[in-house]
Amino acid sequence: MAAVTPAMRTFLTESRRLSNRRIKRELRFRLRYPTVREGLRRMW
Repeated sequence: MAAVTPAMRTFLTESRRLSNRRIKRELRFRLRYPTVREGLRRMW
């Protein structure tokens, strides 16, 4: 598993958050990791 570089960490913390409300509402899509934080936690 690759480590997150300082540049990637900066990118992830500065990226704008996107709403996933529409994909969940219109497609009834259920996200495995609803937030970036949960996805990153799963990586480690």
